[in-house]
Order: sequence, then C-alpha cells, then structure tokens
Amino acid sequence: MDYEEVTVHTSDGLRLQGWYIPSRNGAAVVTYPREWTTTHAMMLAQQGYGVLLLDMRGYGDSEGDPNALGWGCTKDIDAGVAYLQTRPDVEGGRIGGLGLSVGAEQMIEAAASNPALRAVIAEGAGERSVRESLIRGPKGYFAVPMAAVRTAAVAIFSGQPVPPALDELSARVSPR
Repeated sequence: MDYEEVTVHTSDGLRLQGWYIPSRNGAAVVTYPREWTTTHAMMLAQQGYGVLLLDMRGYGDSEGDPNALGWGCTKDIDAGVAYLQTRPDVEGGRIGGLGLSVGAEQMIEAAASNPALRAVIAEGAGERSVRESLIRGPKGYFAVPMAAVRTAAVAIFSGQPVPPALDELSARVSPR
C-alpha cells in the first residue's frame, strides 16, 4: 500500500518515525508499535481507515531511550494523535488506537488521559509493575518478588515513575 513517511514530535522533545496511510473514510487509527502492527494496519487500511504506524521511542529510527516495558511512552501515542488531528483526511473526533502487548498497555494509558483517542483496541496487555501482580490475587503472589525487583530496576534505570495500574486506567477510559 502507498504510505507517507512521517515524523511526529513528542511533548518531551523527541522525534519519532512512522508511516501514514491516508484515510478514505474520514477515520484514522494509531497502531503501536509499528513493527508489531503491520498486518493489523494493512487490514484497517483496506477498510478505508487512515493508519499511522508509529515507532516507539528508542526503536527503529526514532529518538529516545528504549524501554521494553514502555514506561513514559504514552507521549508517543499522544504525539501520533496530535498528528492525526492535523490531517485534512481525518474528520474531527474519528481517531482510534490499536496496541499490541506493551503497545496495548500504552494505548490504555494514553486513552485514560487523552479524550481525542475515541476508541482503543488493546490486545495482549499484561503486567508492567508489581501493582499488577498483586491485582491477580493469590495467583499473582508468587510473581511479587520478581515483579518488585523488575519494577524497582526499571524505575531506577529509566528515570520514569511507576505507571498507574491498568485496571485503574481502564476505568478512566470507559465509557467512550
């Protein structure tokens, strides 16, 4: 499919790379991260949706430090949404998001605070901090020691605060 190479700018000053397939139906979707969502993006584009396939910070040709858990990456999705809001082929309020795995977690977090993200598909969201291990109740208790070490290590080495738990964030998204 034909696409445009695009650069979006995050609120913390990074340049992220992506591809944009123009909309034919007035609606567009941010898919995140690009490398995992190409098949989904093709299906959406075939149905007429505009699709912005966006690299995570620190991956591909995008600036920034990589973070495998995605902490702090909601700024990436917000930048993608802002870009889509400027597109003449995207009608106001018709922006959605699709995230896989860590992208799903970031999509939920972005939707909780960005009302311009009107619909979200979050496939494969998991645990990204010790809080989410505790949410699972007794089934998650054995994971708590490892999750606590991982949470502390990511917070220290990334300089990012521990993100809110996904169940709290999901409650802020619904209903939309």
